[in-house]
Amino acid sequence: MARLRVIYTGRLTRIATAHRKLLSIMKARFAAPGPSPVKAALNLKGINVGDVRIPMVPLIAEETNTLQSVLQQLG
Repeated sequence: MARLRVIYTGRLTRIATAHRKLLSIMKARFAAPGPSPVKAALNLKGINVGDVRIPMVPLIAEETNTLQSVLQQLG
């Protein structure tokens, strides 16, 4: 029902635009398993949450660089 209301009230374009804007961060979030990308993003934003605990592994440098780039694009 909610989806139909969005379409009928003309908000579909606005919602699609917001979705496309957030798609890069959603992809970056799921680029690695578990909480690793979330913790890395928080650390990059200056919120010190530390590293993930074993058996999880932190992001590799390439994943961290990609995440940092996405965060900078979003502001």
